Parts: sequence; structure tokens; C-alpha cells
Amino acid sequence: MKLQLIKTIGSPVSGKDQSIWISAKDKSFYITDRWKVVRIDPSENFEIRVISETADQEDAYQMKGIYDKRLPDPLYDEISAGGIAGFKLLSKTDYDSIDSPAGSASFLEMANRYGPIDRNLPLLAHNASIVTFGNKSLWMERMEGNALISIDTVKTKGKAPVHAHLHPNLNLIVYGTNYGEIYGQYFNENSFGKAIKIDNLQKPCYQTGFTQDGEYLIVCGMGYVKLYIEKAGTYSEISTIQTSARSFEILENYLILNKGMHGMDVFLIGDKPEKKGSLELPFAIDRMICHQPERLMLLTSNPHGEIAFVKLTDQ
Repeated sequence: MKLQLIKTIGSPVSGKDQSIWISAKDKSFYITDRWKVVRIDPSENFEIRVISETADQEDAYQMKGIYDKRLPDPLYDEISAGGIAGFKLLSKTDYDSIDSPAGSASFLEMANRYGPIDRNLPLLAHNASIVTFGNKSLWMERMEGNALISIDTVKTKGKAPVHAHLHPNLNLIVYGTNYGEIYGQYFNENSFGKAIKIDNLQKPCYQTGFTQDGEYLIVCGMGYVKLYIEKAGTYSEISTIQTSARSFEILENYLILNKGMHGMDVFLIGDKPEKKGSLELPFAIDRMICHQPERLMLLTSNPHGEIAFVKLTDQ
């Protein structure tokens, strides 16, 4: 796997709490901040098109509730299907019926930037279950008319959960805490089930996720990336990568690591992950987003100001 830096541009948005979305249909990236929505089209020499813009704070705030009302319907439909951390979104109609003011950033934008924990964003799990993450609680809910009704709640285990992800096939939510505790929470369409402890890594967890087939659970934290497999309801660690990674993306059978000021690494996923490539960037990486159909990574700088595009190709 070859990582090739193909383009660096100045960021077309400057505000904090930026959201980054991908569209497979128009092969583009969309970036938003409080004031602006822009589309970046790699197929047109990374042409930047402004979709929405305002300089009026009141107008900007009116667009922010549970979701960002500036998003075009076709893009929202793609975002809804792709979801957040394995969850899909509710329809705009459902969100509109329970909408509430969100200030400068919608609940959806905050979930895009920081994950679903403590975002109060109702998300769609398997079997049409609706799950909302609080600070240290999970709510199971259902729509009744124009209202969202709570039908079950459970407290999360451990201290200070920071990231969660839905298993692609099972009714299982895995989450990690700022103290390195990793837990799983089972559920069905009406209630939460048992919780399981997967590991205690003693160092903060940054991100949890699954491979597309659900075979491997991947956990990234301070100084480590760990892979787990499940047998008879128990997750067991099978390998560890010692790394400075702060986040990861999964593309096909490859694990791509964002190492901040140390660039990127790519590993072939397996019981013994095999390093296949690396790349240094002209800036420290903040966020890393993968456009899977295009095999293209968008990287934002830390501090904000630059954006890089990295192509992934088979050698």
C-alpha cells in the first residue's frame, strides 16, 4: 500500500468545531464551520465551491439544532446512511419534530468532530432501536407521533467514557473511557441487556471501532493500538501496535493510523498486523477522514489552516 501526498491547500473554513463529510455520489468532501459550507471536488482539481455562507450570527444560529440545516438533502441522506460511529441517523422530519436550539454548532456537527458520547444526538441502531448517549448514561427511545419517548436507560461502566462504536452485525455497543477501560453494552429493540468488561488498559482511550465484517475490534489510545477478536461472547486481545497514533481509519483490509506530528502509518489488518507503508506530512495532523470509494484521505492541520490530500494505491 502506497501513501502519496497529492495536494495541499489552505483551509476554506476558519471556524472551530469544523465538520467533515464525504459524498460517494459526487465524489467530494464537504467541510462546515459556523459560517460556511464548502464542497471540495478532487475530480475537478480540488475545486472549492461555497454551498452556504452567512456573516450574520443570528442567521447562523438558526441553522443549528439537532442537525445542520444547511446540508443539502442528497448529502444528508448519504450522511444518514453512513452514520456516526456505526449508527445511522434519523430522518430530518423526525429530528425537526424534536428539535432544540444548539448554539453555534449542531448536535450532529459535534458528534462528527468528537464522537457520539455526551452529544444528546438520537441515533438509529439495529432493529430500528434509537439510542442517545448522555455523559454517563445510554437511553433507549422510540418515536411516538412527534415525540421521542424514553423506554429504557442504563448507566455506563467505568469512568468518563470518551468514544463508542456500534458493532456492524451484533446488538453491541463498545465504548472506551479516559482511563483506558473498555466495555461492551448489549441491547435489543426495547431494552439494554448485560454489560461486559473487555479490558483495562490503564491509559486513555481515544477511539474504538470495528472492521467492516465485525471480525476485529480495534482500540486506539495513548501509546497503543490493540486488536481483539470475539469468541463465545468474550473479547480477547490478539495483537498490539506500539504507536503515537491519535485516531485511525479503516479502508478495506487496511488500518491507517493518524500519528499527529509523526505522520501516517498503514497496516494490513490480521491477527499479526503487518506494516505496509508510512508517510510524513508538512504539518501535524489534527483530523483524518477517509473517502473510501475514492481511496483518498483528507487531513487537517493542527493548528487549523492547511488541508492535505493523500491517495492510497496498491504498490
